[in-house]
Amino acid sequence: MTDISTDRSRIITFQSCPRKRYWAYEWEDIGLEGNRLNLDLLTGTYVHRLLEHVPAGSWEATIPLVLADYRKKVEIENPTEDYLFLVEEQCALVEALVRGFVALRWPRLE
Repeated sequence: MTDISTDRSRIITFQSCPRKRYWAYEWEDIGLEGNRLNLDLLTGTYVHRLLEHVPAGSWEATIPLVLADYRKKVEIENPTEDYLFLVEEQCALVEALVRGFVALRWPRLE
C-alpha cells in the first residue's frame, strides 16, 4: 500500500475536484505538476545565498552574480512580458530584502 501525503493544498484541490488532486499529486507517486518551478521558494533560496556573503562584507559585489544565476534558473522558452516582469520583480525583492536586513538587522547582531 502506498502512503498518501496530505497538506492544505491537496485538501483544497480534492474539495474542488477529486480527480484533479489525483492527477496533480498522486499519479505515479509524483503527480503531473511535480516538476513545476516554485518562484516563492526559489526567491527565498536566493535571498539566503546573498545573505551568506554579508558577514564577509562582499554581499554588494555579489548581487549581480546571484541575480544572474536566479535569472538563468527561471529561464523558460517563449516567456511572456508578464513573466519577465515577474522575474525582474523577484530579483528586486531579493536585493531589497538583503539591503533591508543589512541596514536594519545586521548592525544589531554585530
